[in-house]
Amino acid sequence: IIIARIPAGQTPDEASRVHILADWLISEEPPEPQPDEQPEQLAQSVSLVTNIADILAGTAQSAPKTPVASGMPGAELQIDTGWQPDIVPGQKSSYEIFEGRTGRRQAALNMLYQIIQSDQPLDFFMTSEDDMRWLTEDASYTALWTRLLRQAVEKGHQVTIIHIVSRRINEIMGMLAYWIPLHMAGQMNSYYYPRFGDRRIRQTYMIVRGHAALFSSTLADFTGNDLTYRFDDPLTVEQNMRLFNVHLSQCRPLFTLFGRDNTRSYFEYVSEQSKKPAAVSSIRHLLNIRCLPVDLLSRYVHDAPGDLPVSKLISLLAAQQQDFYNRLDQESTIDILPLSLFESIQSEGITTLPCCEIFSDKPTWLSDVDTLAWLRQTYDTLKRFPNYELYLAPDSSVINSLRINITFKENITAFFSPTGPFLQPAATVALNESNVLHSLSYYFDDVIQQIPASLRNRQDVMTRLERLIATLSGLPTAK
Repeated sequence: IIIARIPAGQTPDEASRVHILADWLISEEPPEPQPDEQPEQLAQSVSLVTNIADILAGTAQSAPKTPVASGMPGAELQIDTGWQPDIVPGQKSSYEIFEGRTGRRQAALNMLYQIIQSDQPLDFFMTSEDDMRWLTEDASYTALWTRLLRQAVEKGHQVTIIHIVSRRINEIMGMLAYWIPLHMAGQMNSYYYPRFGDRRIRQTYMIVRGHAALFSSTLADFTGNDLTYRFDDPLTVEQNMRLFNVHLSQCRPLFTLFGRDNTRSYFEYVSEQSKKPAAVSSIRHLLNIRCLPVDLLSRYVHDAPGDLPVSKLISLLAAQQQDFYNRLDQESTIDILPLSLFESIQSEGITTLPCCEIFSDKPTWLSDVDTLAWLRQTYDTLKRFPNYELYLAPDSSVINSLRINITFKENITAFFSPTGPFLQPAATVALNESNVLHSLSYYFDDVIQQIPASLRNRQDVMTRLERLIATLSGLPTAK
C-alpha cells in the first residue's frame, strides 16, 4: 500500500508512512488485491452473482444479513460573548425511552405501524452504525420488520436508507440479498458512505419527516443496555432530519433499480457512465441490441414504458447504439454469449430482443429476415472493430445456468438484469460500490478462463458466425 503511493526512489519516514496508511484506511479506493485473497474473492463473487440472479428471478430465499459501522467528523466550538450571569432554562420537551435491543425493536415497529396507518404518503429515513443484532438476532422479528417495511413501500411511502458498508464482500452480498427485494416492491433509495472506517461512537437514526424521530448513541465497546429515544416534537424531529440530510449529502447510491417507471433515468445513468473510459465485459443470453440495425427498432419497439413515449425510447436506443460504436475506437468490449444461442438460432431461424433493454415484460420475436440482419451486423462489428470481442461459452460454462445478464464496466459500474421468464416486472439493477466491482473483476476473469481458446479466437468465432448466416440464408457453408 505504501510503496504504491510514493514516488519512485523516495523512502518515506515514519510519519509519512503513518499518514499514507491513515489516508488509505478512509479512502474511497478498493482494497489492494492480494494473491492469497483471490480464491476467496472468486468464491464470494460467484455467490454474489448467484444471489442476485435468484433475487431478480423472484426465487430467492430471504437471507437478512445487514452491515456494521463507520466514522464521523466533529464540529468546531463556537464562542458567544452574550452569556447571561445566571441559569437560563431551555425549551422543555417530552420523549419516550426504549431500553436495550428489545426496546429498539419495539420502537422501530411503532414507527412502521405509524407509517402504514397513515393515509398520506410519508418519508421514512434510516441509518444505523450500531451492532445490527437488534434487527437480525430474532428471526421472527426480522420477518415482521421486512413485511411491514414492504407494506409501507407498497402503499406509496418513500424509504431512504444509508447503509454502513464494510470492505467484506460477504457482508455486502448479504446486505444486497436482503434489500434488493424490498426495493423491487416500491419506492426505496439505498445509499452508502464511501469512506471506510470503524466509528467508536455509533448512532442510529430513524425519522418520519415532520412526525417523529428515533435516536440512539452508543460506544463500540459498551456492553450495557443501550437506550433509544423517540421524539415527536417538531423542533427535535426537524433537527434530526437536518443531521441526516447532511450525512446523506456525503453518500453515494449503493445500487439503483430501473424499471418501467423510471426508464428515462436509466438512459441518463447509462449515458453518464459511458463518459468514463473503461473496458466493458458482458454476459448476455441474446445478441447485443447495440448491433441490431437501427431501422429495425421502430419495427419491434411498440410498447413504451410508463415515463417515455415510444418515439423517445427508440431515439434513446439509437443514441445508445451510436455511442457504443463511437467508443469501440478506443475502449475494449467483450460480449460473452452461450454457444447454445447460435444452435438455437440455427434450429429455429429466429431470436428475440432482450426484454430488459427495451423495458418489456414479454418476449419480442424477430422475423427470420431481421434475425439474419442482426447476425450480419454483429459479424460486421467484429470485422470492423478490433476492440470488439465475442466469446462463446460452451454448455459446461456457468453462464448457461445463470438467469441474469451482466454488463460490467471496470471500476465504474455493473448492470444486472434477468433473462426471463419473469415472475415479476422486468428490472435492471445498477451497482457501483467499489468492493462489488473489485469482486466482479475476479468473476469475469474466471468465466473467461473457462472458455476454450477456440471459442475466444476472433477468426474462429467469425467463421462460426459466417456458417450460421450462410445456413439461415440458404447458402452452402464453407468447410
